[in-house]
Amino acid sequence: IRGRRKDSFYRRLSVFMSKVIICQNPFEKMWNLFTYFENEEITKNLLYTAYLAREKDKEALTLAYQNTVKFIYLLKQGVTYFEAARNSELMVQPLLLYYGMTSLMKMLILLHDPHYPSSTLVLQHGLTTRKKKKMNYSFFSDVVKIQKDGLLPHFYKTVFAEGLESNKRYVISHLLGLIPELQTCLHMLFKSRTMLPVTVEQRDERTYLFSFAKQDLEQEKLHFSSIYHLFQTAPSDNIKKINILDEQLAIVMKTERPIHPLKPIHNQVYEDYTGKHYFYFKEQAPNLGEIVIYNLIMFVLGMLCRYDTEQWGEIIYSLHSADLFLIKELIQLTLRKFPNIVLNYLYGEKVCFKIV
Repeated sequence: IRGRRKDSFYRRLSVFMSKVIICQNPFEKMWNLFTYFENEEITKNLLYTAYLAREKDKEALTLAYQNTVKFIYLLKQGVTYFEAARNSELMVQPLLLYYGMTSLMKMLILLHDPHYPSSTLVLQHGLTTRKKKKMNYSFFSDVVKIQKDGLLPHFYKTVFAEGLESNKRYVISHLLGLIPELQTCLHMLFKSRTMLPVTVEQRDERTYLFSFAKQDLEQEKLHFSSIYHLFQTAPSDNIKKINILDEQLAIVMKTERPIHPLKPIHNQVYEDYTGKHYFYFKEQAPNLGEIVIYNLIMFVLGMLCRYDTEQWGEIIYSLHSADLFLIKELIQLTLRKFPNIVLNYLYGEKVCFKIV
């Protein structure tokens, strides 16, 4: 490999390994990086470059100019919501976080769709959940449903270039199990986990090695064959070949083309905000991005907070709710991780913040 091809290859490898930023305060450093895009010239160039993929040069420049201020204000609004949530009481945090997510997601849509919003349909939530909760309500057992139209379906189609299944229902406990940072909490509450640590090594631009520890499999009473089965059956249009290395408790995966740096390495593999990887072993994982998972969960909490305030108050102020422990962990994680995911999309690479 020579010249430009070699440089491009190593850029892809470095992106896969994530860009690590050493700092004293990850939260403050993360938000400081957002201010880079509050400059009109920088944002206009960002939009112009993105629009060139689908518009002619002159139209791309015009649309970038028209959307620059809108993009910046959506960014500032999202940041303001998250900062307000960080400094507010738990009573209103979910609502502030959900609308902060909404602003940042609209910003990402505008990066891909210069004509957004083209209709009032895309301004709806795109989600539904029971507004008036039943007696003996449990957050873990609540359900959220994706609608045909609205912000979330439009976001997924525009940013991920894929469609979400309409009228698909998700149980909150299932969605929580897809978040690696909550594994300790889930184990404390339910004495079970849904993920195993997995070491991921990229051997070349299309070959990946997934290694598991024997003690982790034994702890969950799992056979390595079941892990291999999930690797094989997970939907993908990019996997070329999967080989099992039984003695090493490892799996080698070859892909048809290099994996996009912002896409999952495999549908069953998730990454925490420190760059560590986890394998979801309970069943075949749904084809949802992390932004979607957080949005679904926070929509339910936000609507509970807004429309059933009495029930929400009982959860956060009573002494008998089992939901409170995990909800607090979830909110703190959302404050930290969701903006990080959005930042990755703005910079086009994975960014990990580590404390000095």
